[in-house]
Parts: sequence; structure tokens; C-alpha cells
Amino acid sequence: MYKFDKLRFLTSAYNMKEEYSYENLRSKITFHYHSIEKGLSNANFRAGFGKYAFKELFFAMDLFLKNIFQKMTAGFNMQSQL
Repeated sequence: MYKFDKLRFLTSAYNMKEEYSYENLRSKITFHYHSIEKGLSNANFRAGFGKYAFKELFFAMDLFLKNIFQKMTAGFNMQSQL
């Protein structure tokens, strides 16, 4: 069971994979915006909160829009989705 779980983790954990596939980038984007949402809902806000999450979110979004996914998002306006 340990070997199965370890293999599953290593092949699925988004941060362990350096590939930038459609699914992987969507996972990164979801992970980081959720982290930011969760932190903003905390009553004890701290200085510097979300610095890393924002950096990684923007990095993943840039890759998503610049790579082959431009074809998938032709005519898609990110601002209209907010």
C-alpha cells in the first residue's frame, strides 16, 4: 500500500511535477487562488501575506495564456470572468 500511495503522490502532486500541461497549470492556478482566498478570510491578517502565492499564481497564469493554451482560449477575456 505504501508503494502505491507514494507512486500516486509522485505522479499526481502538482508541485512535484515540472511539466506544464493543461491539467497541471489549471491545478497550480486553482491551488494558489484557493490559498489566497483562504488567507484573506482569516481575521488575523499579517503583513506579507500571499506574496509567494501571488507570484506563483501569476507565473502559472502567464504560462497558461502564453503556451499552446492560447488556441484553447482564443476570444477568452480573463477580466470578463471575474
